[in-house]
Amino acid sequence: MTLLRLQIENLALIEHAELEMADGLNVFTGETGAGKTMLAQAIGLLAGAAPAAGMVGPHASETYVEAEFAVPEGFFDGDLPAAVNALRPDGEETLVVARRISGSGRSRAMLWGRSCARGDLEAIGELLLEISSQHEARRLALPATQLDLLDAAVGNDELRRESAAAWSALRAARAALERARADAGEAERRRGELEELAARMEEAAVADGERGRLEQERERLRHLDELTAGLGGAAALINPDDGEGALTMAARAAELVAGVQRYQPELEELAGELRDAFLRLQESGIELRAQLDGLEAEPQRLEWVESRLQLFADLERRFGGGIEALVERAADARQALDLLSEGGRLLAERERAVEDALAAADRCASQLHDAREAGAAGFARAVETELADLGMDAARLEVVLEPAELGSRGADHVR
Repeated sequence: MTLLRLQIENLALIEHAELEMADGLNVFTGETGAGKTMLAQAIGLLAGAAPAAGMVGPHASETYVEAEFAVPEGFFDGDLPAAVNALRPDGEETLVVARRISGSGRSRAMLWGRSCARGDLEAIGELLLEISSQHEARRLALPATQLDLLDAAVGNDELRRESAAAWSALRAARAALERARADAGEAERRRGELEELAARMEEAAVADGERGRLEQERERLRHLDELTAGLGGAAALINPDDGEGALTMAARAAELVAGVQRYQPELEELAGELRDAFLRLQESGIELRAQLDGLEAEPQRLEWVESRLQLFADLERRFGGGIEALVERAADARQALDLLSEGGRLLAERERAVEDALAAADRCASQLHDAREAGAAGFARAVETELADLGMDAARLEVVLEPAELGSRGADHVR
């Protein structure tokens, strides 16, 4: 673990301090009263220590301490309480720990800015911090320290890594099984609704973008008289059955300008534009007549379009949301129903995955146990030799392994 930064607000005589640590060893020195102990107290608070009297300084109504730690790969897959992992934001790679202490002595622990139990800080602190002092020997009473000392002496680093990886895989398999059970339970609870949604949407067979096209078609069918009048009037203005229209006038204008352009050469461009206008009007007139001929009353088609749009509205009222969203929800419903129909197979696969992961974790724990058991006597004798060199010839060390709940460090408790 690496302490990246430490922030202190109103701790005893410290009004404000923010420290960013350099790589490697950082040393704080100073005479008595310089504040070294307060730095240690701040770190102790982050490890779950109970607040002491006089910690809240005179500069504010509370004390605030925060630190950020860089943690090794796999740290969040280790023996952390589930409540701690649940607080970690997605993608967060560092650990941010904080404590607030009020003037009344009440404290609030936080991880990544979210409230947690003080016991969670204690569990994390045991993994994060190694505090050495004149009372260092007390750490030897901690089970985690005893286990680490034995493993370090025996050389179980690789086995510990394998055990941690197996434990992480077991937790992932168990989480996948729980998700599958929850999904199956939710689908079972909503089976009737899902079946109705899937069936009615399948029967409706809604095409992509159909609603917009139908609404546009309905408007056209509802206003056929206006369309006929508009298209017919425009066609008559361009090229009427009797008399002269815009097309005839444009043709005549083009001929007149073309007849005199030899006297004024720059009129050639204007004559060309008039000819183009005549041709465009001719094409527009043909298109208007074609559109007009294609217009005819379709009461049956309008009735079908109206009923189709009414079906969409009924589906929206029944299930909520727009028809396009219902198409997506119906696809999800079919998947959920498929999960129900194959739920036994899927759950069996997840359960087998948990069994396999548990067997792998048990194997790693068994290998760790055998290695610890094989090395325990040698470790004890080596410590006794060191004690003898310190003048304690009669001192004896006994290492006792006891079964413990399976975790990332195996399934041993050492005393």
